[in-house]
Amino acid sequence: MRSPRTPTQSTTSSTRLRRARTLHALNAGLFYALGAAVPLLAIIWLPANERIELAFIPVLLALALTGWFASCLTELPARRMVLRNLTLGAATMAAGLFVGLVVGL
Repeated sequence: MRSPRTPTQSTTSSTRLRRARTLHALNAGLFYALGAAVPLLAIIWLPANERIELAFIPVLLALALTGWFASCLTELPARRMVLRNLTLGAATMAAGLFVGLVVGL
């Protein structure tokens, strides 16, 4: 049978959990912003008439890097994480491109 927790143990555990969740949220936000900034900067520097075609390259590179980095943090297979990011990212970009072409943007 487990011994009951004292109020200080419960408070300490709750505080640690709250801090851990806050840290994870801040990390996710930071890496989301960095992952968006890299391809955005590359796209800004691309020639205007070739942006659509060449934008896929820096975005896919950034997705591959974030997949690899996530695999390092989570200790999941790197190949699986990178392929997942590349597949979902490429499908999302293709869908966005299709919608943009249909709408006329």
